[in-house]
Amino acid sequence: MELDNALDTMECLENGGTIEEANKILEDANHSGMSYGITLSIIVSFSKRGPEFYKAVRSNLTPEQAGKIAKIQRENEIFEQELLNPEQE
Repeated sequence: MELDNALDTMECLENGGTIEEANKILEDANHSGMSYGITLSIIVSFSKRGPEFYKAVRSNLTPEQAGKIAKIQRENEIFEQELLNPEQE
């Protein structure tokens, strides 16, 4: 259930959906607290817009959470640059 919902939410984000539209998909799945956390973790880890989404739906981030999200965001930027500018040997 968590993976299916995460994929639906990520598809919405990838196809230009708003944070609100994606959050509705997540919320409509009626997750328990643990299931919600797992699904949100999948989204933040595997969606290009995951960090943006996470920050929008979890407004009171701890410094530790904010640091983890910032790290994922930096990694995503590096991965995107590598995809756009592959090293030529």
